[in-house]
Amino acid sequence: MQRLRRFMVRGLNGEPPDGPSYFPSISSDGRYVAFVSLATNLVAGVTPRRDHIYLLDRETNTIQRISVSSQNQPGNGNSQNPAISADGRHVAFSSEARNLVEGYPHGALGIYIHDVSHWGNYPRVDARRFGLAEPFPGPYPP
Repeated sequence: MQRLRRFMVRGLNGEPPDGPSYFPSISSDGRYVAFVSLATNLVAGVTPRRDHIYLLDRETNTIQRISVSSQNQPGNGNSQNPAISADGRHVAFSSEARNLVEGYPHGALGIYIHDVSHWGNYPRVDARRFGLAEPFPGPYPP
């Protein structure tokens, strides 16, 4: 019995990714894998040299970018540390992006949860930023 399996994330046209992928988090049934990648050819419109969060559906072999706003705008900062719910419906992650939700405090690292259960042309994102107990005193980056 084979217990360890390797799967290969593929780019838009089936080519290998043009950057590394790491920090996987897998749903309880193994269908969904959330991960971080620097690759720019997994989905269209990726900003080079920025970590984004993706969700691979191993059943349909599709990849969706998770680190996007509710208007499907890619995060304008690095996103890391994906954690997926057992059913694959929610992906939590940290991000320094300032455009994922409105009211983002300048320079603060945010924790977000995306509800990806209703995908159409792009994920219907329920992104929430959890407030900090106390504001970070700064200095903030420019």
